[in-house]
Amino acid sequence: DRWEPAAAAPLFDANINPLAGLATPRNNTTDVPTSRLIASYRNDRVEVAGSFLYSRADMDSTGSRALAVDLQHGSVGQARYIDNLVGSARQDTKAANVDAAVQLGSGWSLRLAGDYRDATQDSNLLGAHILRIGRPGGFWRDITQPVQDQGFFDVKDTSGRIELAKRGFGWGVWGGYQAVSRDVSFGTLSYDPNTKRTGDGWFAGGSWSRTPKLRISAEYQRGTFEHYVFRTDPELADRFTLRIDSRVGGGWQLGARARVEWAENPVSVAGVKRRSHSYGVTAAWANKTGSAGFGFTADMTEVNNQTDIFIIHQGPAQSLYNVDILALGANGHFQIGRVNVDADLTKLRDAGTSWPLTAWAAGVRAAIDGPKGTQFALFGQYRSYTEDFLTLNDYYVTRYGVSLRWRF
Repeated sequence: DRWEPAAAAPLFDANINPLAGLATPRNNTTDVPTSRLIASYRNDRVEVAGSFLYSRADMDSTGSRALAVDLQHGSVGQARYIDNLVGSARQDTKAANVDAAVQLGSGWSLRLAGDYRDATQDSNLLGAHILRIGRPGGFWRDITQPVQDQGFFDVKDTSGRIELAKRGFGWGVWGGYQAVSRDVSFGTLSYDPNTKRTGDGWFAGGSWSRTPKLRISAEYQRGTFEHYVFRTDPELADRFTLRIDSRVGGGWQLGARARVEWAENPVSVAGVKRRSHSYGVTAAWANKTGSAGFGFTADMTEVNNQTDIFIIHQGPAQSLYNVDILALGANGHFQIGRVNVDADLTKLRDAGTSWPLTAWAAGVRAAIDGPKGTQFALFGQYRSYTEDFLTLNDYYVTRYGVSLRWRF
């Protein structure tokens, strides 16, 4: 009667079972040791760079979670929902990438790139769900449901890209081929799907810039895929991107960008049709020394997604999802003596029909460098999130404090 998600008022217009207690004395610990190796080589014609990363994350969770509800305002008794669960998870990640560029002469260049990532994750959950019904000071009855579960999610991603480019005076064109593959194995003790998804595609683009006051670039990409990890994965994807940048002088920089994307898969899979377009503008200013500056951004993004579904006792239907986002941002920094001050403000409004919401984020920080690589700072942050349909997930956060950073 207390927390139904689809209505603001309790069921039957009466809150007869009010919340009496809520406790989550749990301890969550995460350790993520990470090592990374980076190497590069360059001469007049050849440039090569590569990196390798290894990370092992260990996560443990112990403790309990309890929720108590007074039945009939306590006249009948009390119901307590208790989760006594112990969880653990481990994720090993190995990743590598290499990029090579060769100058062929007469403005021609060849670029090769490859990426590899192998991540394995195992999780365990052990304990019990307990429903305890009774009266304080009286008899209690427990209904216990044991919990034992194991899961895994293993992903192996590989990709390769080859690009041929021609540069001239104030202009450039490029094109190439790329291929990707994803091998996914995930599930539980009783379910283990293993799917390998592959794809390839081509891209072409060009740029024009005869003066720092104007630079225009555009690129078109098309990709096709085979097999599906999830039924909403696309079989065909297209993307067109346009950018305009300008340095108008006096420390000012202006920019505009636009992107249009299409994606779909056949009716035999899910009948996905996804259309999205985004537009944005940027304006920024900085003085000659870089000690002061400010900037403004505005971005609009709209996504429309249609997926075929099947509803029991009703038959075929369509799931429609719409996002219509306007994001506005402002930031600035300046220096007063030895004190560096920076601040930012962001507003995000999603006016889409699926789940409209509003979010704010603001922050300010003042820092001063100390001796021997130290830095002292005062900071303040504000966050808010509100949904139009429900208030259950709304939150407001104010955070402020003092930080000490030491670099050595």
